[in-house]
Amino acid sequence: MEAGYGTWASPITSKLCTESGVDLMLLQVDGDSSFSDLVYWNEIHFQEGGRYVICSADKSGTVTQWTPAGFNARSTVHEYGGGDFFVYQGVVYFTNFSDQALYRQTSPDAAPEALTDTTKARRYANGTFDPKNGHIFSVREDHEVIKSGAKEAKNEIVSIKDGKEQTVVSF
Repeated sequence: MEAGYGTWASPITSKLCTESGVDLMLLQVDGDSSFSDLVYWNEIHFQEGGRYVICSADKSGTVTQWTPAGFNARSTVHEYGGGDFFVYQGVVYFTNFSDQALYRQTSPDAAPEALTDTTKARRYANGTFDPKNGHIFSVREDHEVIKSGAKEAKNEIVSIKDGKEQTVVSF
């Protein structure tokens, strides 16, 4: 039976193309090169609704998944996201998709700990750890200013000390 141009049912569906695959994203190494030789990356797990999962591999090729169920290591800074995680001395720091808070995870088996508020008022991306001062520097997108009449969120570079105290870096 012949079908008209563009009217046939294709056996190739979006589900078939994505149900068993992963898409590799950001690649990272530890910010302290003397600390470990692991390589880190995040994957999009399509079979889990597009959840972003941080993984690592050692020299032998053994892959370890860090991001536990209920977490999704994905930022929405500038709407499109990116810069979802970084690593320093074996500790993974990531933005969680549901609340856009910055989290710290000390091992693959450890529960992630929120470092910033979880109200979705602020989003974090492209972080790095400053070992000299023990601070995290990060892009912060502040949506709280919209409540005060601003038309758009405010983008800033912030220093985060001791997990909570934040200071806008001025130049």
